[in-house]
Amino acid sequence: MSRFVGALRPSPATRTLRPSSVATRTLRSSGAARRWLSSYDGDAPPPKLEAAQLRSQLQKRLQRMPHEELLKWTLAQQDAIREQRGRHSEQLRRVQAAEDTVADTGRPKFNILSLDGGGVRGCFTATVLERLEQRHPGFVDQFDMVAGTSTGGIIALSLAMGHSAAECRSFYEEFTHEIFKPDFMRGLSPWHAKYSDTRKAELFRMLFKGKGMETFADLKKWVLLTSFRVDGRVPDDHESQTFFPSGRWRPALFSNIPRNAGLVEPDLDWPLFDAAMATTAAPTYFPLHQGYVDGGVFGNNPSLAAVAKAASHFPELRPTDINVLSIGTCIRPLKLDAGTASGKEGDWGLSQWSPHLLNLVFDSSNRSVSLYQQMLLGDRYHRINPLLGEDVGLDDINAIDLMIRIGNQVDLAPADLWLDELEANKHLRPDWHNRAHM
Repeated sequence: MSRFVGALRPSPATRTLRPSSVATRTLRSSGAARRWLSSYDGDAPPPKLEAAQLRSQLQKRLQRMPHEELLKWTLAQQDAIREQRGRHSEQLRRVQAAEDTVADTGRPKFNILSLDGGGVRGCFTATVLERLEQRHPGFVDQFDMVAGTSTGGIIALSLAMGHSAAECRSFYEEFTHEIFKPDFMRGLSPWHAKYSDTRKAELFRMLFKGKGMETFADLKKWVLLTSFRVDGRVPDDHESQTFFPSGRWRPALFSNIPRNAGLVEPDLDWPLFDAAMATTAAPTYFPLHQGYVDGGVFGNNPSLAAVAKAASHFPELRPTDINVLSIGTCIRPLKLDAGTASGKEGDWGLSQWSPHLLNLVFDSSNRSVSLYQQMLLGDRYHRINPLLGEDVGLDDINAIDLMIRIGNQVDLAPADLWLDELEANKHLRPDWHNRAHM
């Protein structure tokens, strides 16, 4: 049929509407043509009708069909074609997805444990990690990298040094109130940070030197810590190169991942103490440390930075090869009533905005990164981050017991299933340390 149906020419009246050329293109087989002729006048042509005779009948009936009926029939056929094409496209998409799944099944996997910042709410993180360790002994060993920001950075360093999750939880429970010990004079001064970092420095030295480890080169696992350099100073000899030109402020990622295909050398000589002080130097809460502030100003949820870091050093990785367990420090029930006494909504200045800016920066980073990760990784990104019933500030030492209790109560059943799958696919996880040195 396809050899001759294109030879049909519409009548002058039909040519004005130009539906017949569309109609004839829908009749691509003699069977389709016969069905159409039958539906039009109820009498099917003889089964052995010659092609020339069938063409003649088609031409005559197209010419005598009323414009409106022909146009209506043609549009209906177009809709049917579009629907059929849509079904075919969906079938092709499903086939391609199945093929991709099969192709990805045997690919090497890279696993990341990511820990948010949040001050005293890190007690929640440490408690969750302890519970996971009890339910999945040695589960931290399943991860190729541990990423952390601020309080999460301290836990990340501790795990990479060989401390257990229970030891991390004990450290937080015992010493958090000392780090955020109220200072009456500092609390009254708008020209100084709210807390001194003296006691924090003492505790960090005790924590890191207890394992006889001093630099990133001593760590047993790859880590990534976030910070932000505000002074724009040219790097010293013991610092790695940077992605950004010197002389301006910039994000900082402290890591011991070998360069491999990456753009910067690892921070092997960087002291753990300095990295810990830098990633926890929350603006207005603690003084800067060597020109660095808390990494939460750009990456309070460090999981996206960790994925980008892994992919840059190992370009063979695809998004489908990366698994991320992300533990937050609970969602704070924050919102702003932007109304004013004058009735003009949102007409705020510095005095109204300043109490909220740091919370806005940290929380917006958390929410946006989680969204991006879910879009990028899908169910390979698992997030543990329940909503708080009441707000808990990062220095609220009266909420330490509350955060531990929430950590003990949060449902970990979905995380259990996610970790079970990770364990089932551990044979797909290569020795990335050896690959990095090949």
